[in-house]
Amino acid sequence: MKIILTSITRIYQIAVIIAIPIYSILSAGCTKDSFLEAGTNTFQIPDNTHPESQTFQSLIDKYVQKGVPGISLYINSPVDGFFMGTSGFACIETGEIMSKTSIHYSASISKVFIAILILKLQEEGKLNIEEGIDNYLSSEICSNIKYSEDIRVRDLLNHTSGIYDYTYSAALNLAFLDKGFKGFSTHDFLEAMYKGEPFFKSGEDFFYSNSNYMLLALIIDNITGNHANYLQETIIVPLDLTTTFYKQDPRYPGVEGLVNTYMEKGENKIINVSYWQQNLIIPTIGDAGLLFSLTDCASFFNTLFTGNMLNPSSMEILLDGVQDPTDENTQYGAGVWIYKEKYGGTWWGHGGSDLGSTIAAAFFPESGTIIIITANIGTYYYSELGELVRNDLWNEILEVEFK
Repeated sequence: MKIILTSITRIYQIAVIIAIPIYSILSAGCTKDSFLEAGTNTFQIPDNTHPESQTFQSLIDKYVQKGVPGISLYINSPVDGFFMGTSGFACIETGEIMSKTSIHYSASISKVFIAILILKLQEEGKLNIEEGIDNYLSSEICSNIKYSEDIRVRDLLNHTSGIYDYTYSAALNLAFLDKGFKGFSTHDFLEAMYKGEPFFKSGEDFFYSNSNYMLLALIIDNITGNHANYLQETIIVPLDLTTTFYKQDPRYPGVEGLVNTYMEKGENKIINVSYWQQNLIIPTIGDAGLLFSLTDCASFFNTLFTGNMLNPSSMEILLDGVQDPTDENTQYGAGVWIYKEKYGGTWWGHGGSDLGSTIAAAFFPESGTIIIITANIGTYYYSELGELVRNDLWNEILEVEFK
């Protein structure tokens, strides 16, 4: 399943190109004490009613036995019932087990939230996605983006802008590693974006670029004053997402119950990168950064696809997919992937890869089923363990659920 976690293994590719000893640098920066006291949350989780609950639990147990630090799985089906299970550790160093109430990194699932905010602004008459980005971004930013005069807000939403993805910058990633991901700002990410050549002129092709959603967050800032506060007012509070955290929250990013995160160091050896993970998300806006429980994540997706979060015309834009030229089964709408699976049919949702975490959330419209899986092993760098989660385990889960 190619795009369930979308992020290409960019740093692995960069490392091959410039031949840097990534894992040596990582080892030097991560000591035995570089872990977080995860803590616990307490809130109500329904009892498991799914007839395949034991099978699902056995599946995630199997992949923890293969070396994945910890896994959480959420399934809610109108037909088959509810399952939520965990396996492994939220913090290996302290022996704290993964909990159903653990807080996880959303990675690129944050893009769905940002897309909703843009569409809500259009519903409020404060923005038109068919207009150029130069109407909503400063001249300083636009003058540094090649072909910016031809790029619409819609092109940012569906990744047809051609704008260079700042996370592909070898110079930026070398600086990340040199400084332990600490001390960076959104300005640094913009500078890395400016220096990269566009992938193509706007509208000529599709290419997933994190820069698009960083720019969308800045657009929301310019219109509302602060995209984090607008997120709080528009989504978090109305949906009562009490275990969802973003930059407007004074507890962010060190919230209670946040899992430790790990990265593979070759031959199934792992290192704790929790502090680096937090350093990385602090300056990241739009394309990642949200923290949430899986129950809050499920509530958000359920309301989005079965409720009235958006009006009908906005929902049409959300699901108006652009074809991924590399995969006939894959399209991207406005902040959501549209993917056709062997089991379960089409799903709408998103995945994400962070330095030390992997996540996917999918809504299957044919059955109304929601499936969310996350593991505290990173796939931002290439990871065999991460690939097992996002491909093998995911496919086994779908086969059991939709056989």
